[in-house]
Amino acid sequence: MRRCVMGIDFGTSKIAAVLVDLEKKEVYASGSKIVESNLRLDNSRHREQSISKIKEAFFSCIEGVLSRGGPEVLSIGLTGQMHGILGLDREGKAATNFVTWQDERGNLKISNGKNLLENMEEKGGKRPIASGYGIVTLYDWILRDQIHGISKICTIPDYFGMLLTGNNHPVMDCTMAHSIGSYDINSGGWDFDYISDLGIDRGYFPDVAAPTIITGRLKQGNISGFFEKGGIPVSVSIGDNQASFIGSVKDYYKSILINIGTGSQISFCIKSLEEQESIQKIEGYDVYVRPFIENSFLVAGNALSGGVAYSALRDFFIKTGIELFDVGNIDNIWERMENLASIVKEEDRLCVYPLFAGKRSDPEARGRIDGISLDNLTPSNLIYGTLEGIVRILRDLIDESVIGRMNYLIGSGNGLRKNTVLRKVSSRVFRKEIMIPLFEEEAAVGAALNGAVAAGIIGSFNEAKDVIKYGPVTLKGKIFNQT
Repeated sequence: MRRCVMGIDFGTSKIAAVLVDLEKKEVYASGSKIVESNLRLDNSRHREQSISKIKEAFFSCIEGVLSRGGPEVLSIGLTGQMHGILGLDREGKAATNFVTWQDERGNLKISNGKNLLENMEEKGGKRPIASGYGIVTLYDWILRDQIHGISKICTIPDYFGMLLTGNNHPVMDCTMAHSIGSYDINSGGWDFDYISDLGIDRGYFPDVAAPTIITGRLKQGNISGFFEKGGIPVSVSIGDNQASFIGSVKDYYKSILINIGTGSQISFCIKSLEEQESIQKIEGYDVYVRPFIENSFLVAGNALSGGVAYSALRDFFIKTGIELFDVGNIDNIWERMENLASIVKEEDRLCVYPLFAGKRSDPEARGRIDGISLDNLTPSNLIYGTLEGIVRILRDLIDESVIGRMNYLIGSGNGLRKNTVLRKVSSRVFRKEIMIPLFEEEAAVGAALNGAVAAGIIGSFNEAKDVIKYGPVTLKGKIFNQT
């Protein structure tokens, strides 16, 4: 029987799980389950998910991965979407829906004519937060007198960590706590001065732990029947940005990680907060510093112009077909778009700035197309320009000096896995060969490795890096249950 460590990633639209064989240094199995949990609410700006639906997907995903008499599981590591929260009652049970990072209530006007974020800034001072951050949701609950029955807040992977271990009180590691928007990265704890200025009771905030610790062991009942043995150690959850870095990067201090999915992100690691003083583009909104493992930090640049921008272009082509040519179905449109982009000549390229959804620091910012001539306004140039624009926006988030001192460019996310042209563009723009991990579900792999180090199954993250391998892109592998 194989002996593996498990990692679970609670994403926005799916839950993924992996089993990592540490002896063979490979992903033995992986699986995912689509989460159909989005709720239709009266307020179109609210983005909430059903806890019961997330539970159903969670149990189904775990059962699928272990359904074939899987290996002995030695530890369980957790990760998931950041920023969002749910409220818990005194017994540690869900007292609210899960409010996701996509929530837009912070932009809604309140009684004094200002929106929620402006009101918070007036009370607590300017702070690099956005709608969808947990502190914004909590402030809204208090203002609208919807706080009754809520004793604590936590993130969605923290909540499932409690379910797995039977704990009644949540614990957040610093990577997750930072994502709530009321954490002081310098002191390493909640910013209770800011919280007090907002008029929020500090009692709503759970204890903050360092990353890479065990919070409990798998309790009997619920999910335990899927495993060969009970009492499996469960680690505190880690942020999905940090988990993806662990699950994708071998050399932490010489690598740039770019992730292109629905949105896009660029990350690199620094050893101390003092290092950020020499990095000019860290402005706290689009680019900021996050806690990482082993007392180090990630510089993370976040863009809203990833796959969502490319999907907008696809929708444009579909509407063109319908409205001009009465063609409603276009077979293999993604493949056709990629093929067209692959034949573009350098002299014909359009300069597309696909900021169609704005950016965190300027939600009203919009995209543009430059360099249009009588000869180059073609679908192929528009497609290539959009792909290149997605990558250039990421590149522009970090200093040229940082790019120059890094040896490796690592890519993750389905945008890069599925699109050959996007990978080639990334290599050209960053002037480095892009390397893609052999396995999918990088965040779940990172969670598994974090849990293994926390449980003492492997001695260090340096040892954990041996699992990471790069090679030809694949969307398959040893997948037991993929939906």
